[in-house]
Amino acid sequence: MSISVKFNLFAKPKEVLGVSSVEITVPVDSTIKYCIDSLSIKYPQIKETLDRSRIAKDCKYIKYDTILNSDAVLTIISPISGG
Repeated sequence: MSISVKFNLFAKPKEVLGVSSVEITVPVDSTIKYCIDSLSIKYPQIKETLDRSRIAKDCKYIKYDTILNSDAVLTIISPISGG
């Protein structure tokens, strides 16, 4: 059985891919880490940014070992430089 995971994109990933969201299908009970790894394989051009990004679900940061057992919408929070 599989679930659908939608990623909302902002900043660099959105700019590089030219879209505001992407969707992947992963097995039920996949971790966030597994989803990010799958996304990196599908879109290698944003892998470097994904490696440094945080992930949010329902407006809260979540850990990479969080397990998803139903369809989800996640947001990739890219690192921001400045000062």
